[in-house]
Amino acid sequence: MYSATLPGWQSSCFASLVAVALTLYNRLLPDPGSQLQDAQQLSAEYDFVIIGGGSAGGVLANRLSEVGNWTVLLLEAGGPETPQAQIPLLAGSLRDSTLDWQFRTAPPSAGQSYCLAMNDGVCKWPRGRVVGGSSVINFMLYVRGNPSDYDYWQHLGNHGWGYEQVIEN
Repeated sequence: MYSATLPGWQSSCFASLVAVALTLYNRLLPDPGSQLQDAQQLSAEYDFVIIGGGSAGGVLANRLSEVGNWTVLLLEAGGPETPQAQIPLLAGSLRDSTLDWQFRTAPPSAGQSYCLAMNDGVCKWPRGRVVGGSSVINFMLYVRGNPSDYDYWQHLGNHGWGYEQVIEN
């Protein structure tokens, strides 16, 4: 019977070979769009300043920049993603790296029950510190929000924020 899974050491070797190949590819053919703008080219004034170059910040900056006379500055504390970050299979190796803020949860208070199997009840809370945000380190998973949250926001007076309207756009 054929199996698509590899033993641990073979899987690690394969992942390393893919990372090396991608690194060589990126060095030979750099993507000019992946270069961060030099700070000397910054303007003194912007219409919008967005803090955080994650998924939401990137989309927001892109949409705002579609208006021709608006200027948008997108700030990200981390740098560009590494070659390994372009391979979803290797996302686990990016945890606790320079691409991760390396946050930890607070120990649970009385009556709370989370991270109970961890030392002192403290869990790792990986968050991306990189252009692309946490999607770079979380296997590029897409998780849609709860429909009732969107509908509640619309109920509060935010026209167009109901779940059905949001997923149409």
